[in-house]
Amino acid sequence: MNRKEVLNMLRRIGRATGMVTGMAATAAALLVAASLTAVPAHAGERTVVASKVSGAIVARQQKFAAAVGKGDAEAVGKLIGLDGTLYPPNAPKVTGRENAVVFWKATMEVVKELEVTTVDVRAAGDYAIETGDYIAFGAEKVELDRGKYLVVWQMTQEGWVVSSDIWNSSLAAK
Repeated sequence: MNRKEVLNMLRRIGRATGMVTGMAATAAALLVAASLTAVPAHAGERTVVASKVSGAIVARQQKFAAAVGKGDAEAVGKLIGLDGTLYPPNAPKVTGRENAVVFWKATMEVVKELEVTTVDVRAAGDYAIETGDYIAFGAEKVELDRGKYLVVWQMTQEGWVVSSDIWNSSLAAK
């Protein structure tokens, strides 16, 4: 069974049982598929592929942070899949590129700079899971929030785009 078959199987199982849905199903499928030993025969090849994917994801994440710093919601939108979904803390989910642009335009009225640090990237086929940390700053570099994130990236004709993005504050609730 190849990775694609495993991914599809796990998604079907998750939907049928109701135990795993949405982003969790995708993440679970990716983690299982990434752990399969029937991937490239030579560990060196796997490392090179992982390195290229990781480098591409880090570059996309840095473009995202730069666009936030410029207040450019349209540039942020280009990094999100047409049907990508954002899961902001304490807010409803935001689905679709157009809605994501509206969300980020409003967010950038307060958030003026975003520092992101990629901690890990795991790739399986046309998907990659990135985890990392962020610090959000307002005007005059006042720290507004810090936390962690998980992004499911998907390779499309546009390159790597955000399929699902969830982030959570590490600060204590006020």
